[in-house]
Amino acid sequence: MGIISSDKILSKKNIDCYGEFDITLSLTAGDDTMSCPNDIILILDKSGSMADSAIDTLKNSVKAFIDTVNSTSCNTGEKTEMAVITFSNSAVTYAGLTFDTDTLTKTLDSMNTAGLSNHYEAFLKAKEIIQSSEKESKKIILMLTDGISTAGADAALVAEELKEMGVVIYTIGLSNTAEGIDKEELKRWASYPDQSYVYITPSEKELGDIFTEITKSFSNNGATNIRITETVSPCFKIKSISTPSKGTASITDSTSLFWRINNLGVPNTETATLTFTVEHIGPCTGEIEVNDSIVYSDNEGHNVTFPSPKITVNCSGEYIAEPCPPSFDIEIGECEDYYEFDAQNVSISSVGRILNLSLTLKSVCPNKRVALAVILTETDDGGIEYNRGMKTFTIVAHDKNSCKDILVSGIKFVLPENPEDGTDGQGLCRKRKLKVRFISNYIDTDYACYDLTL
Repeated sequence: MGIISSDKILSKKNIDCYGEFDITLSLTAGDDTMSCPNDIILILDKSGSMADSAIDTLKNSVKAFIDTVNSTSCNTGEKTEMAVITFSNSAVTYAGLTFDTDTLTKTLDSMNTAGLSNHYEAFLKAKEIIQSSEKESKKIILMLTDGISTAGADAALVAEELKEMGVVIYTIGLSNTAEGIDKEELKRWASYPDQSYVYITPSEKELGDIFTEITKSFSNNGATNIRITETVSPCFKIKSISTPSKGTASITDSTSLFWRINNLGVPNTETATLTFTVEHIGPCTGEIEVNDSIVYSDNEGHNVTFPSPKITVNCSGEYIAEPCPPSFDIEIGECEDYYEFDAQNVSISSVGRILNLSLTLKSVCPNKRVALAVILTETDDGGIEYNRGMKTFTIVAHDKNSCKDILVSGIKFVLPENPEDGTDGQGLCRKRKLKVRFISNYIDTDYACYDLTL
């Protein structure tokens, strides 16, 4: 599993317009069970150059490795199958893919050193085993040898074919002395990069440590080089970021941050958290999804997703430039069962239009009133402009902590039909071309004049 859990928690469920809240990201990773199924093929060199202590080191360490793999539980509940190929002048498959550790161990006990080193045929035998396997499993080869080929064709040819098939190849150089190992050949056969798949050891203890490290690579032991890019909705901006419990984090722009963790859950289970503060900047209101996107990656290729919580933003206080027109007051006295009211001449004989305008003043700073002017003109067919009206308003100051957008609505103009200034008097059926201009500026400033006394 490697990554055990991921979460994203908001400090509040509701905020006022232009309010703030905290977001906490958390990620838990740990040393988990082996990722299965695996098919492991052990290719063991029993040529004459592996005589004496080298072959004894190989036998003892491989037995311990087989026991470790067999005793490690799989995340799928299956067991890892292993096969043993030994080689000298030629290669022999002593034990095909099996769960039976006794069969594998007996093969090791029967090994005797003699002859040349035919790595080419050993890789061919491994290829036959892999091609005959019908399981959807990860194929892994461990080649234990001194790396000096003295028989057969170029083993790198088969090794390349295996790697192209998706097989992972480890090469372990084992000899009485480190000088007796052909490290360059081991690099040619192994998977890339060779720092992760090529090992050199002259001793049993070191070989045991190598097997331990390789066994860990079969498991999802946490995660390394974790990279998280968090981007919030355009309705918000990231105001500040705290120091994460692990790794480093930085704000990359107003809506994005980047969090990097070198390793997590290696070797023990642990949780990393990051908290940052977000501010609503408008114009969204109501229930809003906080996330725009969040992208996760690591060297192990874990597929990690985070929740996408929502927050409710309560925005009110819209500025109404012009209220509804006044109404007529009618009062009916006590005991009056009949009342007549004449509103005088109200008709549609003077045909006209009503234009209702609205706009949003962007980023109005706190504690400053705004003077707003609206100029309306009409253009005739010849391109001549005629004044249709101008209105001015004082937009009251707000007291929020930062600049905010202010919606101004209800700016009404009555446009009677007027054939005297170039129009043709066709009434409501004609098209009218209008132009509207807005002028706005702060009324209040923080300028102050002080007498200077020398």
